[in-house]
Amino acid sequence: MSWIPTQQTLFRVMDSATHLNYQLQYQPAENETVTGYQWQMEPPDHPFTLSTREDGVMLSAVQLTGVFHPQALIFRDGNTIRSVSDWSELPSAVALVEFHPPANGQRGYTLTVTAHIVITDPLTGTETDDDVHQSWAMRVRHNYDSGKTLLENYIHASSNS
Repeated sequence: MSWIPTQQTLFRVMDSATHLNYQLQYQPAENETVTGYQWQMEPPDHPFTLSTREDGVMLSAVQLTGVFHPQALIFRDGNTIRSVSDWSELPSAVALVEFHPPANGQRGYTLTVTAHIVITDPLTGTETDDDVHQSWAMRVRHNYDSGKTLLENYIHASSNS
């Protein structure tokens, strides 16, 4: 009657990490049978793909890019100063006035998995339904190189136009 993985922290990675794959599973005691799994992620807006299988819960992510967005990209549009919070929203051929990287350089997530089990009394054969829970912490830290590269690319493209 234990969980795999056993550690409370599932991972600490940079947002440049790729191909994350984790299986979370309850190992029942001799008189227990797992009948299903459920999961809950906090906060609910997360970059992971989660699926429930017969043998546990799978958490995966091909990549974590896009988890962090600039706090502000301030640009001049004619005589007007405007602000957006994502590179994709920045119009081309405008003068970038200020770049503010993300205010918070890390994000924390908590995954709670519930295993539904049936406990069989070895003397009477009586079955009792029960739930067991386990939570894992996950931390994603921002690799500021991606913002630096986007800023350099934008400046380079602006100087060539």
